[in-house]
Amino acid sequence: MNITVLIPTIRRINNFEYLQQSLKNNRSVFNSKNIWTGKSLFSERYLFLDPYDYEELKNLLSIYNLIPIYRTVYPELTIFPNQSYDYWVAHLCLDFVNSMEYALKSSSSEYIMWLEDDTYLSPLFLREFRRFRQKNPHFQVVSPYHSWEFQSCFACIVFQRNTLKKFIDLVAQKWCDKVPLDWMFQYCDYRYLNKNYAQTKPKLAL
Repeated sequence: MNITVLIPTIRRINNFEYLQQSLKNNRSVFNSKNIWTGKSLFSERYLFLDPYDYEELKNLLSIYNLIPIYRTVYPELTIFPNQSYDYWVAHLCLDFVNSMEYALKSSSSEYIMWLEDDTYLSPLFLREFRRFRQKNPHFQVVSPYHSWEFQSCFACIVFQRNTLKKFIDLVAQKWCDKVPLDWMFQYCDYRYLNKNYAQTKPKLAL
């Protein structure tokens, strides 16, 4: 089992304090290794950032073995008033499409995780994830934040590769519909994402 993790970040009022704290908290999980091969279970870790923030974040990139992916300007966002709610809703959708598409093409992992930069993973994450896989071998997407029951959350999502490609395509088509990314995820047709929907209802959890 191998999981690629992508962490989108952006400068806030407190700069990158949330990112620093979450990386510190999640370090033990990220450093987990396969007991048989000794290889890291999170060997590919990406940080999605603005290029002008690189200098401030380069130490974190080095310490936590993160590969930078750089955010670009989105000229298509001019259809919305600058800095408006709709602008930022669409901005996050485009961030998701561009960053996750890059991670999907660049990695060979079976699973790809979208992990927001203020989200803490449980120290038991991998144990619970293995248990979940055993009970739900055909699952396509899961959000294992606090539990493994259905709730709406986009703070941490683990996609199976083929499912991620389908969801990227969906967001790429709908980014300008003024629908938040987490709503799009919650209310999209799960039969579209999960070919085994009839046998295994997707498990989403906060």
